[in-house]
Amino acid sequence: MELTTTRKVLRIVALILLLLVLCAITFTTVFFLNIQDFAQLDMNKILGADQSTLIYDYKGEVIRTVYSGENRVWVDIEEIPREVQLAFVAAEDARFYQHSGVDVRRIFGALWADIKAGKLVQGASTITQQLIKNSHLTRTKTFVRKIEEALMAIKLEQAYDKDEILEMYLNYIYFGGGAYGIQAAAQRYFSKDARDLTVEEGASLAAAIKSPSNYAPHIEPENNKGRRDVILGLMEEYGFLDAQAAADAKAKPLVLQENEKTGQFGWYVDAALMEAASTLGMSFESLLTGGYRIYTEMDPVVQSAAEEAYKNPELFPENAADGTKVESAMVVMDPASGGVRAMIGGRDYSVQLGLNRATSVRRSPGSSIKPILVYLPALMSGRYTGASLFLDEPTDFNGYSPRNFGDKYEGTITLRHAMEQSSNVPAVTAMDALGVEYCKAFAQEAGIPFTSQDTGLSLALGGFSTGVSPLELCGAYAMMANDGVYTQPKVVTRIEDREGNVLYAAGFTSKRLIKSSVNFMMTDILRSTVEEGNCGRLALSNVPLAGKSGTHGHTVGNRDIWMASYNKEYAMVTWMGFDVTDEDHHLPGNVTGGTYPAQLSRAVYQGIYGEKAGPEFSVPEGVTRVSLDAASLMDGILKLATDTGENAVSEYFETASLATLLSNQGGPGESGAVSGFDVTTDDATKKPIISFSTNEAALRYQLMRRAEGASSYEVVKEFSHSGSPIVYVDSSAQDGIGYTYYLAAVDSAAPQEPVYETSKIFFLPAAAPSWTPPDWEATPSPSLEPSPTPAESPAA
Repeated sequence: MELTTTRKVLRIVALILLLLVLCAITFTTVFFLNIQDFAQLDMNKILGADQSTLIYDYKGEVIRTVYSGENRVWVDIEEIPREVQLAFVAAEDARFYQHSGVDVRRIFGALWADIKAGKLVQGASTITQQLIKNSHLTRTKTFVRKIEEALMAIKLEQAYDKDEILEMYLNYIYFGGGAYGIQAAAQRYFSKDARDLTVEEGASLAAAIKSPSNYAPHIEPENNKGRRDVILGLMEEYGFLDAQAAADAKAKPLVLQENEKTGQFGWYVDAALMEAASTLGMSFESLLTGGYRIYTEMDPVVQSAAEEAYKNPELFPENAADGTKVESAMVVMDPASGGVRAMIGGRDYSVQLGLNRATSVRRSPGSSIKPILVYLPALMSGRYTGASLFLDEPTDFNGYSPRNFGDKYEGTITLRHAMEQSSNVPAVTAMDALGVEYCKAFAQEAGIPFTSQDTGLSLALGGFSTGVSPLELCGAYAMMANDGVYTQPKVVTRIEDREGNVLYAAGFTSKRLIKSSVNFMMTDILRSTVEEGNCGRLALSNVPLAGKSGTHGHTVGNRDIWMASYNKEYAMVTWMGFDVTDEDHHLPGNVTGGTYPAQLSRAVYQGIYGEKAGPEFSVPEGVTRVSLDAASLMDGILKLATDTGENAVSEYFETASLATLLSNQGGPGESGAVSGFDVTTDDATKKPIISFSTNEAALRYQLMRRAEGASSYEVVKEFSHSGSPIVYVDSSAQDGIGYTYYLAAVDSAAPQEPVYETSKIFFLPAAAPSWTPPDWEATPSPSLEPSPTPAESPAA
């Protein structure tokens, strides 16, 4: 018996000696024959490994992790709890802090198992060797590969300390579920950062790396928990945990909270990536694998409200007969900063970096462009107010004959009413009087793009050759929301590399384009459009809003419908239409900007504010509200009302000009002395034509005028009673000068008390006017791909 035992011991000793000799021979042979072919330690393969790029919101919180291939977010070892670090040491390499890269004791045990099996079946790799194997070598198990692995592991240990190597390992290793590195794994399985992991969660992650397909917690939760508890037991055995802590950790169930942010906020994230790639001049592949930090202006609350609204099919027109959806895009901005708070590029997000209709497609804005391109320049000129009169009837403008929506006309109406009902003829009338170039000059400063073909009066109704994108139009409306100060829209504010170096920081460029007083008057008119006009479906009782709809017609039905709106905190633009408009894909004629786009915008405002009250529009200094006599107003006379009933019309004016506007007006009116007083334009000379009829032979008739900016009237001509209408051409009127014409019927016996007086404001367009705001440097519009050329729209 004793002899048998002695023989077994001798046999084992002999086998071990033989094993050592064979290892020595193998190592020497391989080393001298193949050392030139050995892989060399390349730290870039570890430290330069693909890293995910992080997207941050406007508060600096991570909203998305984006990557191409490997989802890896590098974290410093100090950010990983010590107990979590030790869970991996206990599971993979208990003698990690004692060996120098290769653990000889473990090697002998593994070699003995391999010899008995006749092949490599058991690993003895240290954490350092595993890092080398995964970063430098193939997964084929050969003696040569093991020698390479050992040599490089030793070199790595000579160059870095244990904490540095463990940091590399924990950031490099694969955890299953597409997660590389402990930070990505912590987010993937527990929706938390690595720094917040508990010891049992750390042990669960350590369990997964043995074989993710068999132990990843989302695939094999029972296997994972079983191995997790084994690791917790090893931590107790090695003194990393006390018995009570280990028992408490084992008693806790495996609770996963898988991260649902993998596809969240897709449209906005795509816009940020496109801007970042363009800014840095790199490919998307490089951006997605470079570990960049992209800080944006996105507000998750606003973006979520938009995305939630877009899920409701009742807020969109019906699909085409073949099932094609009506597409849509939306932009929401913070007016003060120019930051884009939310962006939707289409009804469905299914392809990363696909077509974003909010930024990359331009369409005709329809009447939504009127406030920016026509009426703001008109109010700024000082020649118009909300009470200015227009003749709303079919009109020919040298061959261009715009039509109102539904061919409905109302005769004499105010500018405010023209905006409320989106009447087209008054808008073209104003642009014709102001000059196309004058209007374009302002709109360009507000970020509206034009081409060399955009020269006609159809621009007043959105008849652009290419159009505008929702982002560009939203920037212009944000200017009105920001008290007349324009700030170029921005998505990305800062970009950092993986080391924290700032590669790009967005500038903050804002310039005042219009006075607060003028901006407020425009805003109040646009509030009427929402509260009393054709944008009523936008209105909310708890959130004051200003806005304008837009509709662009097609040969059949409509092509593009818009809703542009704002309050003091947000500007929002919504577009709807088909990507390709034809006989089978168009919007019905009764589907306009005031319908579905208004309803969708309203839903987003509701999602943002809920039951909270939105901010009120405050009246700035220099603006006065007065009640005017409605009947006199329709005669072109600004006369203060004697009561505030239905015979009164309320309007805002600039206080400085109010006294002048009301002066020399408010006489007895049509007493029979004069009738038909009007001021028009001579088609040939472009000079003002004053016409009226005199009805009293005993009276004298004085025609006077006051040039804009002048303090007093000058007599143009005096007339006696005539049996036929008087027509007078004021040939001395200068191009580009505004005039107020005043007619008084005077009794020779009492010349200081006219029996009739009235006035009309008239001005002549300059041949080629220009407009440049003070202290403003033009900012070029973003370069975007244009959409097909739109047809001119007669619609509102």
